[in-house]
Amino acid sequence: ADDLHYTIRGRRVELDPTEQTTDCSQARATPQFEIDDDRPPGAVADQLRSQGFDPVWKDWDREILAPAPA
Repeated sequence: ADDLHYTIRGRRVELDPTEQTTDCSQARATPQFEIDDDRPPGAVADQLRSQGFDPVWKDWDREILAPAPA
């Protein structure tokens, strides 16, 4: 906590002394999105269709992590 700072575009930005705190009990961060969804797949597909999207289900593809051919 002695070296508290944040970065913008890779550059270190010092915090104003009034912003420096080690008290995390009043965290202001909120989640970007929920990682779990209890809806059945059909309900998700219906929601997507209602917004004009075509639902596509795809399993994980190991090729995504494969190096590109030279």
